[in-house]
Amino acid sequence: VPLWRNPSLLGAVALSFALHFAILYIPFFNAVFSVVPLGWIEWKAILLISAPIILVDEVLKLYSRTFINPPVSLAAGNKTVGVSEHDKKTQ
Repeated sequence: VPLWRNPSLLGAVALSFALHFAILYIPFFNAVFSVVPLGWIEWKAILLISAPIILVDEVLKLYSRTFINPPVSLAAGNKTVGVSEHDKKTQ
């Protein structure tokens, strides 16, 4: 299901981000939760460590969509567009 079709999920994610940033960057909450904001060095480390993981995941999704579970084309005489062979078998 696309994200834009679930506004409750989007609101929950936005609220979660807002609360995390509030806890990290508002001094009162820093004291209450005993945390300190991340510096630029820590953010760079997070980005450098997570970027390859995201890249590998996206390449694997592309491979899966292209070779393992490709969409059905109209040239095959099927009227359903964007439905994979696996989806057709389970319907």
